Amino acid sequence: MTSTGSRATARTFVMRAWSAIAIAAVTVTGLALAALPAAAVDSPPATSLQFYQITGSAGSQGNGDPWTTADGAGTYFNIQIVVPQSWVTASRQVRVQLYSPSMSTDNTTATQTTTSPAAVADEPRNGGTNSTTTFSLRNPSNTVLQTTAYPPNNTTWNSWVDFYTFTPTVAGTYQLRVTSTQDDDNGFRLRVNDTSGNNNPDGVPGS
Repeated sequence: MTSTGSRATARTFVMRAWSAIAIAAVTVTGLALAALPAAAVDSPPATSLQFYQITGSAGSQGNGDPWTTADGAGTYFNIQIVVPQSWVTASRQVRVQLYSPSMSTDNTTATQTTTSPAAVADEPRNGGTNSTTTFSLRNPSNTVLQTTAYPPNNTTWNSWVDFYTFTPTVAGTYQLRVTSTQDDDNGFRLRVNDTSGNNNPDGVPGS
């Protein structure tokens, strides 16, 4: 799977993010990602040390992701979620959850590391945490279904958050676009399943 635009960043605590989950094939744009068989619903897998990390638009591309910064491509992360026809036919709800979508309010420049599941690192710069990260979900027709901005706070930091639940009326590729302000690096994870927690209804891992 390939696409164009932003890409994941390799850092001290970050390896390039990749995953294939049962109901949603997840890619980060600009990076060819292996569609590996997996029953895990988390992206990256919960047992992995990998995670997504986005650099704010006022940050330098030398700090991390070169595509989301003003001195880079000045664009966004694009995570693709592929919803199969079987889920539309069955009117199966799709629940999108985010782990630690915000940075903490700890006003320091030290790396902030979450504790559960595997560690996710946030890196504040120049006066502490001030980046707001925004997630926007779009359907295959590019219609915005949900947009939520997460400013620094200790409620959605280091915890799973229900971002959006919907009943798809059309199969295809849904886009989760991610942008961030200021100059911090914000780490996060993604989970997609149905409201019962079932991520593998057909019994075929990776499908």
